[in-house]
Parts: sequence; structure tokens; C-alpha cells
Amino acid sequence: TRCAFILGAGTGTAAGDGQPYTTPGFANNPNPPMIFVGQGVAGGGIPGATVQFDGLSIPLVGSGIGAVPNRHFDFYPFLGFASTTTDITRLPGTYNGLLYHLAPSGNYSTVATNTVETFDASGTCTSSNTANPNYSPNAGGCLTTGNPLTLNSNGYFDSQQAPQIVQQFRLPVVGATGKSGTAHMILGQVNGATVPLVVRTGYINLGTAPLHLDAKVDDESGIAMLTAATPLASGGFDGGYVGADSNFKYTATLVQGAVGTFINPSTSAAESGFGLGYGLASPGLVGVQDTNGKSGLAIASGGLYAIEIQGAENNGIASTSANADTPSTPYFGIGAQISK
Repeated sequence: TRCAFILGAGTGTAAGDGQPYTTPGFANNPNPPMIFVGQGVAGGGIPGATVQFDGLSIPLVGSGIGAVPNRHFDFYPFLGFASTTTDITRLPGTYNGLLYHLAPSGNYSTVATNTVETFDASGTCTSSNTANPNYSPNAGGCLTTGNPLTLNSNGYFDSQQAPQIVQQFRLPVVGATGKSGTAHMILGQVNGATVPLVVRTGYINLGTAPLHLDAKVDDESGIAMLTAATPLASGGFDGGYVGADSNFKYTATLVQGAVGTFINPSTSAAESGFGLGYGLASPGLVGVQDTNGKSGLAIASGGLYAIEIQGAENNGIASTSANADTPSTPYFGIGAQISK
């Protein structure tokens, strides 16, 4: 339960399109992709990429339309379950959710927020929470999924027209409809609990030159963790956790009652600290405040926990995964329990 694996160079064939790929070596990389194995969960980072798009040239509009600045990502955060289920009868109920989304077309702008949502037996989501007016929830008010969930051949569920919570560029310039991304829900089974994990993927079709009037651009991606809205008392998720976070770093967390500490897993040195406040209006939702007075929320279930703070934690984003103007707020992380 305290194992870590650093990923090295490799080659293979992509399952989706059959094309060969090669991943680089990371022997001299100070921030390599790494997977931590916890109790029924593996998390950390898989090899990242460099992202850039020069934009389109559209007559009467201009050039560089929809450009995405160059940015390198050392790794992409990863979470995998030892056991999942396709039995949707385990999903119905009310959940607390924490989300973190990023949109490259918005100069890599990010949003971290919470939601309280209810799923029925058909995979339809509804929510009574009042979202920020800048968000684009689904018809029922939810931020995690759009249309009702449907099972795919890969062992998880898809929801089309996934909600958007980040302001992003849209094509065509006039008449864009947006919401072409998909929300993918995995029903993790961890220590007797069902923990839904939602990964949002975008969709881009640049359309037909020169006017690109049939284009569709929705490049928002992100992750959300959901936990059942059941009471969680102080001490209810005490323990040590490890995983990757929005800083594109690996972070351990020690939770003891009303106190939490972020720890560098490589050095065991304490970094940022935060306090925990239990008994919020939604059962199981825990209030967070860091040592700089920045507020946030935490949830936990089955040995997994997630946290979001509207502040910069642990010295901010790794410099090798950031641009000069990349903000370190908000902060988001998911950790798997490795000790009690």
C-alpha cells in the first residue's frame, strides 16, 4: 500500500486508431509521470504533452482565430480503480461533487467548484443548487453530466452535451451552439462504497475552410469526484492520502480531525496547511480554510478524498508545466488513502 512506480520510455500501438506511439524517457525529468498504488486505487500522473494551436485565418474576421498558447504539461493526473461496475442501479441517490475544469482556448483558464446532484435509475441528473450564471449546466441544473447516462462498450457511461463551467472560445464565430463535449462516468467500487468519477472530454471540428461555418469547438476538459451525501463527522476520514493535483505535482495529505496538512511525498516535508469544518448544509460536505484565509471544500468516501481551495497551495503550479501567466488558483486535488 506504499508503492510508487516512475514511468519510463515506451512504445506501443494506440487502441483507438491503431497508430504507433512513443513516450519519451524521464530519467532526468525532475517531475516525471508516476503512479502511486493505494488501497484499491492507483493514482498519480501519466505522460503529458505539449499543446499549441496557431489559430485559423477566416476572411473578414482575421487570423489567429482560436489560437492556443504553447504550454507543456509534464504529466496528466490519473486515477484508476481496482474494481468498477456497470450496474447503474448502484448510482441513484444524492451526491456532493467537486469539479476542476480547464479550457486551453481561454488561455488555459480553470474553474474549481462544487455541486450537489441527484441521479435517478435512468442516469438522469437533476440539481437544485444555484450555479454561477457564467456556467452552462444541463437542463436539470447539473454541472457534472449533460444528457442521461448510457453504457458504452468500454465499461463506463457516457453523457452527451456535457455542461461547461469555464469561459472558452467558440466556433463558428457567429451562431456557435457549444456543449459538444462528453462526460464519462466511471462507477468505482472502493471499500464497499460506490464513488462516481466523471471525466469531461472536449470535441473539436474546425469545419470547412475558408469560413468554417460548420465548425464546432468545445475544448473544455476536466474531472469531478462524487460522494454520497451522507453525514461525515470529524475524524470520519482521518488518514494519509497521496495523489496528483492541479499544480501538476504529487502531493500527500494528512487529515487529523479538524486539521489537514499537505506533504511533499518525496521529502515528507510539510507544505500548506488547512482547517476543516464539519456539518455544512449538505451532509458529507466539509468546509476548508487554508492558513492564508482562502476557503474551499472537501469530500471523502471509501478511502478517496477530494479537495478544492480558492487559493494557491504548495508553492503553486510546477514551473515546468506552466506559462509565465499561468495562475496557481484555484487548487484541486484527489488522493487515495495509504494509511490510517
